[in-house]
Amino acid sequence: MRQPFNRSRYRRCRRPAAAALVKIDDDDDGPPISDGNYGVLPADVLYDILLRLPANHLCRLRLVCRSWRSLTSDPFFAKDHSRRRPHVIALRQQRQDELHVIDLRDRIIVKTIQIAQPGARLLAELDLVCVEYPHFLAWGGACVLNLQQGTGSAAIADITADHQVLRCSSSLMAPSYILGHVPSTGEYKMFCLYDVLAGYQAPNSKEQICHVMTLGSSTGRRWREAQDAPVLLAKSMAVVSGVVYFLVDHYQYCSDSVASFDLATEEWRSTILQGPVQPSTKDGMFRLVELADCLVMVHCNIKDSIMDLWYIEDTSKSLWTKRFSIQWTTIADFQSIGHVAPLMVSDGGRIVFWVPERGIIGAYDPKTSSWINLVRMGDHFAVAMHQGSLLCSGLKVY
Repeated sequence: MRQPFNRSRYRRCRRPAAAALVKIDDDDDGPPISDGNYGVLPADVLYDILLRLPANHLCRLRLVCRSWRSLTSDPFFAKDHSRRRPHVIALRQQRQDELHVIDLRDRIIVKTIQIAQPGARLLAELDLVCVEYPHFLAWGGACVLNLQQGTGSAAIADITADHQVLRCSSSLMAPSYILGHVPSTGEYKMFCLYDVLAGYQAPNSKEQICHVMTLGSSTGRRWREAQDAPVLLAKSMAVVSGVVYFLVDHYQYCSDSVASFDLATEEWRSTILQGPVQPSTKDGMFRLVELADCLVMVHCNIKDSIMDLWYIEDTSKSLWTKRFSIQWTTIADFQSIGHVAPLMVSDGGRIVFWVPERGIIGAYDPKTSSWINLVRMGDHFAVAMHQGSLLCSGLKVY
């Protein structure tokens, strides 16, 4: 027979007025642990359990009590959580006005954001993501979303309407955008590059126009003209610590030379970085990416299916180090490695790649020279790595 509930067997726990944070150990640099489980679970066990939950579940659990909200909002916890459960941002093929944030560990969608128009390309920087519109819509405009906010009112800047004057000129090609964060000021800035084609011109004689916008400025979001680039720029670019790096157009310099624009001062740096690849091996494709706060040049030898990842060590001396060389034919059967894009390097040293031709995200382990498929992206076609955290704003994780 079922026994009646005996209250005396259970210790009553008075709910504290405020959350108390304690440490797992005596290390002052360790993560804080919430003491809001009221004696039911040890604090370190609670911490480990919450780390195993996806971000959308943790956001709902913040409503349980103040101490749980304090724990899941703490930068230590948020950073641990994002490292264990990295996220990518992706656009759907069938509904290009829908943005998904996907948990790579559980292969689930943890957030959906509706955008005003179909998107074509994604650029991510901490909590923000820039969605470029297709060139045949809105003349290549874009919007910027804050992933910390919910759906609906997530747009903080629709930068399409600010091009009315420039749009009148039929000699301008649709722009290319880059989104960057300035660590010294905390500002987010957009950089925009136009190619000017006034009638027939030789490829090495075309002009380019540069504009900059500060997001969240009290004076209003307006494009302002920046200095002309010292050289002709290609459209491969990456942002590292508030500096935008561009591959230089191969008509003027070697294919792996790099120009740089400082977003803080809004000036071009005078030095052109010399690339790492020897002239005899410059065949193939080059791309600039940011991995773990470092500028990386990706060199794809299409003929031999070899991808080299060169890390910049000293910009003043154009010193590069080849940390990884991947022979794709031995690990995966990809038709072309030219579009295989590195997204991040995990704490364990595996390199996570987006493979558009297969619609998959996978990981390469340099220690074992092995490949594993992580996520099949289905009808998603544009992918970017979410560098921040869905739990704590302003936090750079990767």
